[in-house]
Amino acid sequence: MTEPIDWNKKYSLGHISLADAIAFELESTSPQLYDAFLYALFQHQYGEKSIDESLGIAITQRHRKAMEKLTTQSHIRFLVDSFAEQGHPKTDPGKFENTAFHKAADRLCKAPSTIFDLYYSK
Repeated sequence: MTEPIDWNKKYSLGHISLADAIAFELESTSPQLYDAFLYALFQHQYGEKSIDESLGIAITQRHRKAMEKLTTQSHIRFLVDSFAEQGHPKTDPGKFENTAFHKAADRLCKAPSTIFDLYYSK
């Protein structure tokens, strides 16, 4: 009796691609997933869909923008809080001068009011 092929080892040694290793492993464990995986690769290879769309892992434009906003807010909050720790007040930049929002705005090349709005937006 022959020993089963270790696709992980073949992949690790560079004898086959990651897609091949996944396909061969799926073929031996789940014919239905194997067929679905091959179809997704086919869609990608022939330009019908991007690989993330083919595999069903694409994120929407709306989700991408939401993630970018969270990253920007996190960066802004870190900067404003850092300047606040240095003694600059976190007061409304429209009513006061030299606030933590002014300092962050200078660093990010944005208007202090924009920094203020992003800092407090949800």
